[in-house]
Amino acid sequence: MKSVLALAALVAFAAAPAVAKDCGARPAAPSVPSGKTATETDMKTAGGKVQAYTKAMNDYMKCLVDEANSARNEGTKVSKDYEVAVNEYNKTPAKQ
Repeated sequence: MKSVLALAALVAFAAAPAVAKDCGARPAAPSVPSGKTATETDMKTAGGKVQAYTKAMNDYMKCLVDEANSARNEGTKVSKDYEVAVNEYNKTPAKQ
């Protein structure tokens, strides 16, 4: 009977819709001109693109870290809730 309950809990958990934060696509790295051949305008343009890329990448990585932390917290809560349920179940008289 206990294995049936464990299986039911697993199926319920797997069927629950997971709402993940959409971090979007990883920012594309800009091309960097050769310092040997680039003009001042090329370097200034690239500098602006690199700054924008760096900000976008930092935002993207923060989103991924936040999502990983959220997933870990959810997993921990589900495990603890299940442990409590198992302990309560084991304290009750045998069920048929």
